[in-house]
Amino acid sequence: RFREVETYAHLHHLVSTIEGQLRPGANLSSILEAMLPGGTITGCPKIRTIELIDSLEPCFRGPYTGSFGTIGDDGSIRLNLIIRALLALEDRCFAQAGGGIVVDSTPEYEYNENGVKARALLDLLR
Repeated sequence: RFREVETYAHLHHLVSTIEGQLRPGANLSSILEAMLPGGTITGCPKIRTIELIDSLEPCFRGPYTGSFGTIGDDGSIRLNLIIRALLALEDRCFAQAGGGIVVDSTPEYEYNENGVKARALLDLLR
């Protein structure tokens, strides 16, 4: 799959599947370290963006922008990026959603888009 559109109740997503072969000596830890956070999250340049996120965001993201998936008995790994999440801590629940900032982004548009994405999560709590 490459740039296929998936349609959901509140939005559309472009989805691609990436496959590859592991280098000798590679393991799950090295894969995740190289992969996360994903380019979908950081954009480019990745390392500088991660530094900026770490310096600007007041709290740890938890599972948000991490990965979730399965590891098969045959060694296959199927992972995805967590781009929307509900995080329950004690008696509180946090909704996490975000969007990509691009050259023609405006604060108002991005704020509204995040609201649309978060609404799908918040609707689950009603």
